[in-house]
Amino acid sequence: LLDLWEVTFELRWFQAARELAQAMLAHFYHAEEGRFYDTSDDHEDLIVRPSNVQDNATPSGPAMATELLQRLAAYTGDADYARVAAASLRDMAELATRHPLAFGHWLGVLESHLDPPPEVAIIGALESLDTQALLEVIGQSYRPGMAVAVASPDDEAADAISLLADRAQIGRQATAYVCRNHTCQAPVTDPEALAQQLA
Repeated sequence: LLDLWEVTFELRWFQAARELAQAMLAHFYHAEEGRFYDTSDDHEDLIVRPSNVQDNATPSGPAMATELLQRLAAYTGDADYARVAAASLRDMAELATRHPLAFGHWLGVLESHLDPPPEVAIIGALESLDTQALLEVIGQSYRPGMAVAVASPDDEAADAISLLADRAQIGRQATAYVCRNHTCQAPVTDPEALAQQLA
């Protein structure tokens, strides 16, 4: 759902991702143990409630849940998302570094935690040429985990996504804000200036 948001910038996908994250925290996360389980808290009673943390051909559920919360924290600044993600990573860090081949996705999430990728907010109409020019710069390089948000100045997305909040255009041009941990550089309107900030 977050990937759909980053491709279309339709707010419904972001809202759906956040709703699922809330359901995941409510029913699959055990706060006292600091871990995610594979079954919900209202599942039929099992001898042992499973929590498979090992990444195989597909990433483990707990690794994906941790990545989701980390990505949502970049968009929303929600301290609870960041706290749960950090706690999950602390719980797994030693095991993942001792057995890296079994915890590949965990290690990727840990890398994004230790060296946060950029967060980019673009204020401009999605269909406008100046907005597209800024998005083209962002798409030129592979930057895993980077959060990108686009909204028009009067878009309701600014109310739902803190990365977009209180951002203004410069001279009525599409304007990009490059941030890390919600601390932003000076806003830019020129694609080359954006490329330099992302370098």
